[in-house]
Amino acid sequence: MVGYRLAVMLGFPTSPVLFCALVPVLAALQSTPPAPAPANTPAAPAQPAPAERPSPQDAMKARVDAFLDEIERAGATISTMSGKVAIETNDLFKETSEFRSGRLVIDGTGEKRRIALLLDESIVDGHVSKSVDHYIFGDGWYCRLDHKNKSFTKRRIASDGKDPLNSIGGQVPIPIGQKKADVLSRFEVTEVQPPIDIPILGSMQNVAGLRLVPKPGTSMAEDTAALELFYDRVTIAPAGVVVHAKVANPKYARWTAARVTEPIVNGEVKESDRALLVVPEKAPEGWATVDETR
Repeated sequence: MVGYRLAVMLGFPTSPVLFCALVPVLAALQSTPPAPAPANTPAAPAQPAPAERPSPQDAMKARVDAFLDEIERAGATISTMSGKVAIETNDLFKETSEFRSGRLVIDGTGEKRRIALLLDESIVDGHVSKSVDHYIFGDGWYCRLDHKNKSFTKRRIASDGKDPLNSIGGQVPIPIGQKKADVLSRFEVTEVQPPIDIPILGSMQNVAGLRLVPKPGTSMAEDTAALELFYDRVTIAPAGVVVHAKVANPKYARWTAARVTEPIVNGEVKESDRALLVVPEKAPEGWATVDETR
């Protein structure tokens, strides 16, 4: 029957006599194997092996490297920045907390960069006070004017001609102007998300974060467990920072967090802000001088 159907399909006569004569031919058509390919037919090209996907650790390292490059480039272009600042400190061992607020001003780049941090309100364990602390970084000096205690501190923190911000940390960590090579030589760097357990930082949006763990033997390794730095994804300006102190028992964590809100990047510096950047030559009349030559 198979041969009969094949004969019909091929248009052969289908009378019984002719069909019987054609059966051997049709059978041969069914059973004849396909002709072999010519000997010189080129073989199909071998398919390339699929590219090996990087491990999660390698992928994160690549993102961190790229972001550090971006931070370094952006830091060189940020000439001014100002905004409100909030600083929160918690010590779970002592069961104390302190919240301070004020203003941050940055002006200039490289060796000419100056920074002022004015804190004019504090809340300590729920008690509000209007004590003024004024910090200034400029011309290689760190200055503090403690209005409550009428004390003046002026300390050399960098050699002339060197950007004092090349060293992350110090008195008040301000993550701007660092070189990628300097960061990687002193810290193990990974990605981090905003900490939801720290109220002033947990609500940040559209930021990217890096966690920096000091390498053994570096200046911050003795007292600091980690720094967490957060940057605005659009301007790459610093948005927040957490300093985790090194403690014997993680149950009793100590940390200081800072956040800049309503920042103005590369805008005109107001005269009132510019006045905050002036490094005093000496203590105000009647004030005590502390650590001036250390």
